[in-house]
Amino acid sequence: MVLDLVDKHQETIQAAIKALHTRTFFAHYPENPSPEIYGENTDKEAREKFKASLNKRFEELQQGEPEGWVGQEESPYEQQPLGITYIFNDCLPKRTPRNRVRRPRHWLRA
Repeated sequence: MVLDLVDKHQETIQAAIKALHTRTFFAHYPENPSPEIYGENTDKEAREKFKASLNKRFEELQQGEPEGWVGQEESPYEQQPLGITYIFNDCLPKRTPRNRVRRPRHWLRA
């Protein structure tokens, strides 16, 4: 039965895999922002919010002062850089004098 499903949907599977490898958008069933479902102005408002977030820092989840800002994201829809940067905090443990990272003992077990 599983093989029947794979064979039946092979074209869709291959299209999705190709989108992953080329970092492009894929949806088997395209989304249609219908005004009856989402509201009359939702599409316009979402586009405006998207455009307003370009080339800015994403600060919505910021807690405290970040160590820096990083980001090099590209839109899978438009294939263009977004210019959005995100908070960077180095949360790795500091190195010990022997130049090793301290890890909990349970990490050392194989």
